[in-house]
Amino acid sequence: MALAANARGPVERWLTRHVQAAQWQRMNIAGKLRYAFRASRKSSSIAVSPLAGSLFFLVPQRVSTWLQSACHYRYRNLEFFARQIDWGPVDQVLLGREYGFAESLLQGCPQPRIVDLGANIGAFALAMFDMNPSATIYSVEASPKVFEMLQRNRRANPGLDWHIFHFAMWISTGQVRFQPGKDSGAVDTVSQDGPEILNSISLQQFLDDHVPGNIDLLKMDIDGAEEGVLSSSGETLKRVEQMVLQIHPGVVDVERVYCLLQEEFNFLYRVPDTVPPNPLIVATRKPQGPPLEGFWAR
Repeated sequence: MALAANARGPVERWLTRHVQAAQWQRMNIAGKLRYAFRASRKSSSIAVSPLAGSLFFLVPQRVSTWLQSACHYRYRNLEFFARQIDWGPVDQVLLGREYGFAESLLQGCPQPRIVDLGANIGAFALAMFDMNPSATIYSVEASPKVFEMLQRNRRANPGLDWHIFHFAMWISTGQVRFQPGKDSGAVDTVSQDGPEILNSISLQQFLDDHVPGNIDLLKMDIDGAEEGVLSSSGETLKRVEQMVLQIHPGVVDVERVYCLLQEEFNFLYRVPDTVPPNPLIVATRKPQGPPLEGFWAR
């Protein structure tokens, strides 16, 4: 039962993000192991080597040096690499199709231009390329270690029109102190006490310098910086047709974020069944139908 002894490793961190805390605390070790084996089956189902995918997820990293590297996965016609600590976004965004509703948002856009702020290892971008291989995507990631994985995944798909940038999205362009999360699913934040100094960029500066023309879809998941970035965006959002935003209620003033979106967009929607406590909000200029749940209209 070596796995049981080491269950409080990456497997438990992943499960804690996908199971409500109270339910997780009530679960006995057998229940936790069942969750772990289900997750292992998911990993092996898309791994280039199914055996490696299964072992890579189940065995604690400290048992073997090779496990500290990344596993090679294939999702439909796309390839990517992920570490154990990256599994949460892979399962949630790719296998769970968290952004599946974006297909209806992009109907009528044969070559959509998409901006991905808070790209992580690129799971959202890969999901969008799976929907439309002709898309052009601009991905921004702040964390240096996660950005290395994003670079690797970009190189694994040379035929895609995929542009990646290493910036921290912030209220201004310059430098910020950065506090990395403990894993790929944890919150990385701009912090005065952060140990790392990163190049920051405002939304207006980034779009002006790197993204030509109007934007069909802007996705923002920047771990609590969304309020500041939106409030300092000026007229920039006029270039954005629709936006998907993950809100972090413990860090931002949610009502102010809603007000900032209402100043520019005509409709706000909630995405049902998103993982609590961070809701996904869709802001659009044109009305949308199910599965989105409307809660404000101009």
